[in-house]
Amino acid sequence: MRVLPTVAVSLFLIIGGGCGPRIHVPLPPEPGARASEPFASPLDFYTVLSPFGRRGSRYHTGLDIRGRRGGGDPVRASRSGVIARAQVMSGYGNLVEIRHDDGFTTRYAHLRRFRVRKGQKVKAGEVLGEVGATGRATTEHLHFEILTPGYRFVDPAPLIPRRPATEKKRVT
Repeated sequence: MRVLPTVAVSLFLIIGGGCGPRIHVPLPPEPGARASEPFASPLDFYTVLSPFGRRGSRYHTGLDIRGRRGGGDPVRASRSGVIARAQVMSGYGNLVEIRHDDGFTTRYAHLRRFRVRKGQKVKAGEVLGEVGATGRATTEHLHFEILTPGYRFVDPAPLIPRRPATEKKRVT
């Protein structure tokens, strides 16, 4: 039986993925899953608060990062795509999910407010919302996730640079 991606994600969240309760270690990325273009940083500048991976008896499926202001920093689309979700979702709080043309998905959680709507097309660097502390968050930060086309979590840290999505290289 084939499970639809939204059902698989929902089941994972019910079992306790993302910012939810205890889970087992997620499956490794499927072989050959490669993004068609690089991911950009969702914040103009960031400090890592909590990395991807084991966190005691839990498994942290994303990267928790804080911007310069703590809360209120603009959160930008890491890549172009279509907004699949812009809603409140359990431990994630205010969550924006973008589906990209190559099947990858990025998630931006704990947002203070939304600046996009479901079905909207966004470009890399476009503002999605602001860093907040909604859902299961103890401080204002962005929980950022990258999922493969098979809905498997990957560590975002090595995939995103420490510069904004809108920054251009200077030509000298």
